Amino acid sequence: MESSENNGADDDRSTKPDDTLKYHLLGPSLTKAGQSTVDQQKVSEIIYNASKGSKFFSHEKFRDQLLTTKIERILAQMQKLGKNDLLLYTRRADEYLAELEVGRDLSQIVVHIDCDAFFAAVEELDRPELRELPMAVGKGVLTTCNYHARKFGCRSGMAGFIARKLCPDLILIPQNYQKYTAKAEEIRAILSSFDPQFQSASIDEAYLNITGYCATNEIEPEVAVRRLRSQVMEQTKVAVSAGIAPNARIAKICSNWNKPNGQHYVPNDRSIIMKFMSEIPVRKINGVGRVFERELEAIGIKNCSDIFTHRGVILPLFGEKCYKFLMQCYLGLGSTKIRPVEESERKSVGTERTFRDIDDIADLQEMLQLTSP
Repeated sequence: MESSENNGADDDRSTKPDDTLKYHLLGPSLTKAGQSTVDQQKVSEIIYNASKGSKFFSHEKFRDQLLTTKIERILAQMQKLGKNDLLLYTRRADEYLAELEVGRDLSQIVVHIDCDAFFAAVEELDRPELRELPMAVGKGVLTTCNYHARKFGCRSGMAGFIARKLCPDLILIPQNYQKYTAKAEEIRAILSSFDPQFQSASIDEAYLNITGYCATNEIEPEVAVRRLRSQVMEQTKVAVSAGIAPNARIAKICSNWNKPNGQHYVPNDRSIIMKFMSEIPVRKINGVGRVFERELEAIGIKNCSDIFTHRGVILPLFGEKCYKFLMQCYLGLGSTKIRPVEESERKSVGTERTFRDIDDIADLQEMLQLTSP
């Protein structure tokens, strides 16, 4: 998952042709932990040259061009905003921020648990020698990499042949979801003893509300989470990182702060929360991907503190949904209601599978039938 470390990617992506494309090719997992020493500019050049001429390259170039055109429209729209418009939208933003502040909840202790390189960690239990070698799980597309592989720039979501360009000695292990699911169930059994109503976010991450646990056991949040992580390591041999905060949004950011096998705590104090969030790059927030990141950077928003500076243009440029989301991010607000996934209303269902190149219509239809939930 995302880390707070500076991954060395070039912030100026508009000085040369294809700079934005090269950044785009770095993929959605650019901010994964374990890449603080990686030369991302060098990695982007390798990916660019390795994929040039492929269908993937053409598709990514087309998407990058569409995004560039969209950003030009956003900037043109911003130029049309008059002084009175800015005053009106700024006042409206200030009123909304005041309204949100009234509802701030500092009574809960929320934890985000994230297994470190989970699939790779499970494979290393069966083959301990892999712990000291660059290794990834997946063939066509990598689902995860251990930390030795990440030092070369390899990351989840990357094509296997490109990862091998970055790290010729990379060992690729086929996926075994049955094995990963069994290990995840072992971990969840431990989590339930800290919060029976914990919420699974994926196979390797979960949210817990440990307010009751801390009160019952008269224990500080950091001590409780160290106990949790210690039990997971002792009983499952898998390292987990954790974020502790007043709400799920901040806890998610914190869980990547001291990866691997670490934890970070943001106390239930408004001034500490505001300072913490002000220094967070918007890309570190769950829900902000590489596309939205570029759009926000185009209007001057790189860190959460910039959201307040440019609060008067967000609503007219991005609409109400994005506006409300960013205002909440600026204040460091998020959900404190943690409950099992099965108790939440399901709004959609999806599935995914990586498969070989197929150009026959009948084969594609068959694959869609097999993949559909």
